[in-house]
Amino acid sequence: KAAMSAITDDAKKATMKHIETLTSERKTLTDKLRELPTVDEVYPSDANFLLVKFNKEMNKILFDKEIIVRNMSNHFSEKHMVRISIGSPEENKILLNALRG
Repeated sequence: KAAMSAITDDAKKATMKHIETLTSERKTLTDKLRELPTVDEVYPSDANFLLVKFNKEMNKILFDKEIIVRNMSNHFSEKHMVRISIGSPEENKILLNALRG
């Protein structure tokens, strides 16, 4: 209770705004990724990242464009699994443009 009462209303509002943006961007990014021919699957997520299965190696392509993602293929039996953090609207546009080629 003491910790919660120490949080100001402004901090609570800022946190709620951040959560709303994250939720909205996660939905938008999920929808846009599913439209790409290089994407086989975007797995459901309630987190601040998406797990995406591509039909070809994307880690190096994204790395060469200075976009860092986490290779998750070692954690799954599938190849080309990538963890993508949800970014700002601008960051997500950069990611999608990079994936489009």
